[in-house]
Amino acid sequence: MEIEAQAAELTATGSAIAAAPTPLKAGWLARLWSFLRSRRHDAPGVVALAVIALLETFSTMAFAASDLVNAHGIGALTDGRFQPAWDIGLAGIFLPVVIVAWLFGKRRPIRILFLIAVWAALFNVISLVINVLGTIGQHAGNIGAATLLVDAGLLWIMNVIVFALWYWSTDAGGPDRRGTPAERRPDFEFPQQRSEIHGWEGWIPGFHDYLHVAFLISLGFHSGAAEVLSARAKYVNMLQASASVTILLLLVAKAIASFTPAA
Repeated sequence: MEIEAQAAELTATGSAIAAAPTPLKAGWLARLWSFLRSRRHDAPGVVALAVIALLETFSTMAFAASDLVNAHGIGALTDGRFQPAWDIGLAGIFLPVVIVAWLFGKRRPIRILFLIAVWAALFNVISLVINVLGTIGQHAGNIGAATLLVDAGLLWIMNVIVFALWYWSTDAGGPDRRGTPAERRPDFEFPQQRSEIHGWEGWIPGFHDYLHVAFLISLGFHSGAAEVLSARAKYVNMLQASASVTILLLLVAKAIASFTPAA
């Protein structure tokens, strides 16, 4: 009897298992979310490269428009002489390759190509500052003053963004290494890292922290509360501050002085 009871119990259990509904397969949204989570550590580099490509494309068109207006007046933008040039730069050339590498989870190509692009963008900003400085005498009258002021403003914005990307991508080995055992010697030390602050335990700097540093260097020629540690970061800080001095004290000052009051 006991054997028959056990057999009946096993049969009932098997029937219950067979009757239980099979779990639903994950939908495409769930699979997409899982894929994005697996690639989240490399996504910032791809987005930053896209930002550099857009910045270089927009700046190329903006400087071309400014030169045309300075030479022929504001009407040059509407009479068909201005033809937008879609110069995507080195970052734009690298972007498709980086996107493919991101899709296949290849971290090394993303890092190498992004570092090449951000270094190229950094020196592009310096070359643009030198180029505008070399043509400062060609900006005459109110129109010339206005175009020079626009050039200076665009250069200052590029100076902040590109140098912030350099700091963010290189400090302590980059965003994918900061806060991990693979972290390298840091280039910057922030107040949250310098001392124990309640509520900031385990804090890791993000892009906005480096943007703040770059903004302060471009505006006040000082890194603020962040302490610059490494030699390479100090040299890059000096380069950024020099570019900012040229933009603010030479280009902007010349543009303001060139404005003449209306009669």
